Amino acid sequence: MIRTAIIVTILAAAVAATAAQPQRRAERERHRQGPRLIEELNLTEQQEAQWKDLRFALEKKQTATQAKADVARIELKELLSAEKLDRAAIEKKTKEISDLQYQMKLAHIDHMFAVLNILTPEQQEEWKEHMARPRSGMRDRLRHMMRGPRWGGGPWPHAQDPSVLGERGLEPMPEED
Repeated sequence: MIRTAIIVTILAAAVAATAAQPQRRAERERHRQGPRLIEELNLTEQQEAQWKDLRFALEKKQTATQAKADVARIELKELLSAEKLDRAAIEKKTKEISDLQYQMKLAHIDHMFAVLNILTPEQQEEWKEHMARPRSGMRDRLRHMMRGPRWGGGPWPHAQDPSVLGERGLEPMPEED
């Protein structure tokens, strides 16, 4: 019985870690943009030090909150795998997970305003423009996938085949820069 519980816990942890990978990958992508953005904003040494301090504080807070959410997800799986389901406990655990996710979103908003406070008005405008730009990664992959047969692009060779798309075919989506 104990061995089964240990195996279930290990499997649940592996599933939770796998589910969190896309978010962590996106986090790494944002970190790669940091030095480039710092260069674009032409930060002073003091601003750069403040920027790094804010970033590390956010990372610490997000890591701790994410760990709590991961544990809560495992506990939810445990509740859901019980012989007798306890609806109240499941709802409470689900709310706990939602609250933790909400806390992480609020931490990003707090970070955004803290960053804005260390920037000059000109730097704030540049930063806002940077934040509004589409990011690479998942968005680009999704955009590429959306250019499938319906739009005349994508990896499918039959996308330009008139027998599939009609006589005229479809024009590919224009590239966004």
